[in-house]
Amino acid sequence: MSKPWDEKPLWWKCYLGTHSKVYQHAGRIIGHLGCSGFAYYDAAKLLPFYDKLRFENAVRDLCVYTKREQGQYELHAQARKVLWIIVGPPPEHPEYVKWWTGRLTSVRLARSEGTEPEFAVEPPVPLEPTKEEKPAPKKAKKPTRRKAG
Repeated sequence: MSKPWDEKPLWWKCYLGTHSKVYQHAGRIIGHLGCSGFAYYDAAKLLPFYDKLRFENAVRDLCVYTKREQGQYELHAQARKVLWIIVGPPPEHPEYVKWWTGRLTSVRLARSEGTEPEFAVEPPVPLEPTKEEKPAPKKAKKPTRRKAG
């Protein structure tokens, strides 16, 4: 039997809780690269459902304590794992390029159908262009040979 004062797990807060949208947007704002406290609250205030207390609770649950106390917000390991769907894989992950390539295809498709995706719209670290996307180098013209004569 669950007691009313029991702390819910992070995955529950992010996806099933009454304020899950706050956690999802907080994770999106912070992302894998982190952000300053000022940047976080400036972005959060632009959301129509902004509530300072709710966004402070989300930061408390999602961020590394020592960095948070210094004003730098960085997702801790469990938050990165739970919010994978929202922020995508971390840049150092071996599946980073493959995941984002597929995701960007989905984003382009959704936009062509007239809907704007809410999460994981662009990778935190730009992808290197693939061989198909790289422009082919122009071949230098060979100098013409003159006939001896």
